[in-house]
Amino acid sequence: MGGDDHDHFDTRTSEGTRSANTRKISPTQIWLTIFVPALLYYSLLSPTTTSFLSLLNVLPSYTPIATTIRIRDGTPDEVYKLIHETHKYGFEYVIGDEIETIDKSVERELLESESESSISSNTSASETGTSFFDMTWVEDTELGRGYLLLSDSSAAGKVWRYETGGGIIPIGKSLYLDQSGCRSLKAASSSTSFSCNNGRNGSRGMTLQILKDESRFDIGSLIVAEGGEHRIVRLEVDGARSPLVLDVPSLCDETSKRLEMDDNSSSAGKLMYSPFGDLLFTETMECSVNVDSNADGETTARTSEIRTGVYRLKEVVNIPPIPFQKSREAHEWEMGQLINYHDREMKNNNNSEHITQMSDMFTANVAFSGLRHISDMAVMKELTSMLIAGSFMNKDDGSYKFVIVKVVDDPDKDSDSGGGSDRESDNKDLQDAPVFFDMTDFFKSHNNNNEVGIALTLDANGNIFATYPGGIAILDSEGDLLATVELNLDASSSSSSHTDHLVVPTAIVIGNDGYLYVSTTTTLLRWRIKSKPLDYPTNLIVPKRK
Repeated sequence: MGGDDHDHFDTRTSEGTRSANTRKISPTQIWLTIFVPALLYYSLLSPTTTSFLSLLNVLPSYTPIATTIRIRDGTPDEVYKLIHETHKYGFEYVIGDEIETIDKSVERELLESESESSISSNTSASETGTSFFDMTWVEDTELGRGYLLLSDSSAAGKVWRYETGGGIIPIGKSLYLDQSGCRSLKAASSSTSFSCNNGRNGSRGMTLQILKDESRFDIGSLIVAEGGEHRIVRLEVDGARSPLVLDVPSLCDETSKRLEMDDNSSSAGKLMYSPFGDLLFTETMECSVNVDSNADGETTARTSEIRTGVYRLKEVVNIPPIPFQKSREAHEWEMGQLINYHDREMKNNNNSEHITQMSDMFTANVAFSGLRHISDMAVMKELTSMLIAGSFMNKDDGSYKFVIVKVVDDPDKDSDSGGGSDRESDNKDLQDAPVFFDMTDFFKSHNNNNEVGIALTLDANGNIFATYPGGIAILDSEGDLLATVELNLDASSSSSSHTDHLVVPTAIVIGNDGYLYVSTTTTLLRWRIKSKPLDYPTNLIVPKRK
């Protein structure tokens, strides 16, 4: 009995003591205990435009960019459907001749810059160490999010990856591919002074090879134009770089000669994968042209002429990959060696049906030509037409016209030769194509700059975003101008008359993360918008042969 009473007394004493020593925590204290550390964590690890918080921030802050939107056609409500409205920074809506300043803004951020200050549009890549050429958006089903790939054509080249994590921590920039345009000694064989790190031997255009019936048109294998290697390759899962394009038909005719190289090596620029499974890419060649001759027909004077074309490589999905062990060796291969290698592999696999088609697999034909410079291309939403952006010389005054032309994309009319006066009648001359939109007035400040051109991207509604020095023109699917977005790198001014801060875009992409990305040779910017990227169907892509 005594033992039972003693045990009962100890229990009550213990509970009483615990109750006396326990302090009540109010809901406010609990809330502050959670909120304050979370706020500090977010302030330290999240990019910010707030001056005070940016001093604490361990990551680079994103700089807001002054923006002016000019509505040329339609109503502000139509443009609001494309633009994400915020209230952080003021900008101007210009409707007709009247300027209406309102307390709304496009939140635009400077993500990457080679200088802490604003970069002049005249800054060369050699001075800053970068030369951003192209971008592409990639969706990753395993991560559940996408990321932006940015191609740097300077030196041996790099491909950078930009992304934002699933939480509040921005992952930011990471190196996706090193030596993305030059990593062999093939180019050095003809010149003892050649080095991959001298000049612009890096990666140029990029696109994705999409498989038939893939869930999205931005899920696939990366295809890269290697500037230093003069070829187009596909990145395989094991890290190998499978050559797709080594040689291309010359754009120079029988009376002219390609000046910058003796062979037909590729010097591809922008790349595009069509909804039907073809790879289209731009090529630029310098031809020596006869301009005068004597009575005997002998050439007495020659001049150089720049010619560009759009080439097509059909059914890229059926070009077999090379293993990682052969990837380095393949840098030295000529076209014949590449075909012979795949022929041997097919024979070893008893696949004689594919052997007869192997040489045709690597044959790229001229799809379009006729412009002096082709800067970009895009397939329209209705899939049967293409937009090609470029420029040509106005013979009347020697100035250049910058245009977007609309062409019907018919692979059956491609030509195996694209040069000069011997152009095939089915090789479509872009100077004869209907002009979708004339952008010459937007290029007055850079009319004689051959390296400046129009970059294109389309949104889910078929609207076209076309860049020019200092901004972006937004067109509808009929070619009517909806609005222009004037941009500069000086956040203190929204006037495009300040040419020292004029943004000269090299590429433009709508990401699946709600941002419009714009690159220059030295900067990467993003702009939050409501528009979604145009997701082409994948059921029309040619299936892979079994």
